[in-house]
Amino acid sequence: MSRLSKRNYDYTRKCTFFLCKNTSAEVLHSETFKTEVLDGTRWKLVLYPNGHSFQNYTSLYLQRLSCSTDIEKIFVDFSFECERTLNYVEFQNICFVRNHCWGSPVFSSIHSQKIENTFEVVIRMSKSKILSEIDVQKFKNDLDALSQDLLDILQYGQLFDHRLSCNGTQFLTHKCIIAARCPKLASLGMENISLEILRTILVYIYSAKLIVPKVRISAELYIVAMKLEMMDLIQKMHNHPYFSGLNPEFNVDHLNFDWEINSELLHTQPCSRTHPTKKIYTNKLIITCEIKVENDGFYLFISFNFDTFNSDMPIFLDFRIDEENNGVIVSRLDCGSHMFFRNEMWERQIDKKFCKLTKKFRLIFHIDLFDEVKFTSHCRDRIIHVETAQNFCYYNRFPVDMQRFLESEFLSDFIMISKDKKEFKVHKAVLAARSSVFQRMFNHNVKETITGRVEITDIESATLQLMISFIYSGMIRNLDLNESLELYTAADKYDIQSLVLKCSSFILSNINSKNIDDAILFVQYSNYPELRNIILNEMSHRLQIFQMLR
Repeated sequence: MSRLSKRNYDYTRKCTFFLCKNTSAEVLHSETFKTEVLDGTRWKLVLYPNGHSFQNYTSLYLQRLSCSTDIEKIFVDFSFECERTLNYVEFQNICFVRNHCWGSPVFSSIHSQKIENTFEVVIRMSKSKILSEIDVQKFKNDLDALSQDLLDILQYGQLFDHRLSCNGTQFLTHKCIIAARCPKLASLGMENISLEILRTILVYIYSAKLIVPKVRISAELYIVAMKLEMMDLIQKMHNHPYFSGLNPEFNVDHLNFDWEINSELLHTQPCSRTHPTKKIYTNKLIITCEIKVENDGFYLFISFNFDTFNSDMPIFLDFRIDEENNGVIVSRLDCGSHMFFRNEMWERQIDKKFCKLTKKFRLIFHIDLFDEVKFTSHCRDRIIHVETAQNFCYYNRFPVDMQRFLESEFLSDFIMISKDKKEFKVHKAVLAARSSVFQRMFNHNVKETITGRVEITDIESATLQLMISFIYSGMIRNLDLNESLELYTAADKYDIQSLVLKCSSFILSNINSKNIDDAILFVQYSNYPELRNIILNEMSHRLQIFQMLR
């Protein structure tokens, strides 16, 4: 097959499954095999002859087994091929931990594999050369900034050059970002995608996050992700064939508590209460009730703030108000819900009809504290299904996609020319998302915008290349002091604050007794007063130490 010749794998093996006519076996396993090219790890294939996740389709998975090797996780490229049915699928950069499975739930039709008594599959495997050496945690803060910058340009529709229409709603998107992250999206008909799923897919393309509250891992989302070949997203939804229902349930810690409030007291002063949550990643919930005067009367405002230590763990809160008279509930109001993703305050304004509250009323709170695991929440005699961890991110693929797209020069619409006359082909949308200077430039009819070129006469090509690479990928190699100082100047000029912070850390880490005077002289002229003061204070402290050592 011509497609196979495009990829070279380090390990190939043929596995044969023996099928009885009209077999009723739910799952079949291949023999175990060990691969030295994958650091001595052990593997096997898992076949579901009658399907696993979808009717009428045979499912096939690769499973990593436990063994004596101390490797916790390994990134693998692999493919399945059935020569008789001509089915072929390949996967790249799949992260396997011990006993982890990954594969195709729709490898072939059940009818085609029942014709014969045997089902032969060729498995080809290689160690991934793209992601296995990337330490995502090392760059997490920088990738957070890249994620938020690209998400902002999606939400505000700046410099859009492509419209996606779905059920009467239009999304203003950017060809370059979609081409970098999900090139298949341009060819997929929008009429077969619901508004909720398309919005979820776009947010993931731009930010590598699923941040829409209560996103459902439904059959539609899974099928769309398969059609778009978004394997990084699929990997999060379908990690293991034994527990891979399309509407999986998650495990949750649920807290209920109430607070009785004297409304007469609220007219004179705000009331606050702290409720412990007793979790590692959130210590307590702080609630404040206050009556405020607005244009047309009094309103009750209730604000919530979690003392959160780990902002990656989402928290779901909803509450209601019960008005009581002599211990009897006379009215009830559901006041809404909110998903907390970070240390933030959420304030809720209560409906006008509650401005004249009874002497006592009761706030009833329901809180779901959950990890990135599957859960079902029981709330007020009903079950709330939240079918995915709400704020997970998958950054491994994110910087690789963006960097490769930069290097391809595909769809480039702007040229940056360095001091030594080297040209770099880039994309306006990405530059505007990452730099307020470029954003202002492209929003005005200036010379650079008209000609599609900018000459940067004070930045050498090596420094400009580092800056552009960081703009696209959010990652950068370790720099020495001179490189850090030069890149700091470039980042300062174009207001790339995340890069300014990165260069500041490099400057501090490279200071020694021989170069501290030059470093101090340089940062004294920085345009970032707060950063300058931090750096100068640190330098002053180190200078004292150097003088003592002399």
